[in-house]
Amino acid sequence: ILSSDYQPVSLLQAVFTLYGEHGLPLPDALAMASRTPAREIGLDDRGEIAPGLRADLLRVRDLGAAQAVIAVWREGARVA
Repeated sequence: ILSSDYQPVSLLQAVFTLYGEHGLPLPDALAMASRTPAREIGLDDRGEIAPGLRADLLRVRDLGAAQAVIAVWREGARVA
């Protein structure tokens, strides 16, 4: 599980570090920051892209040394 209540951007950085520097498949690294923590605390309506779930999504651009969030959806509606 990857989790942060102080710097949410650190989760995104951690996902890409696990993927790029440690060879973890990107879907597995992403699940460590989304699906797995949600399931562990009983939030079964979020954490992955699947029918019937909340559809909270980030569109991310990998810039190599950093990542940029370029769009955000909350419950299926674009909010940023």
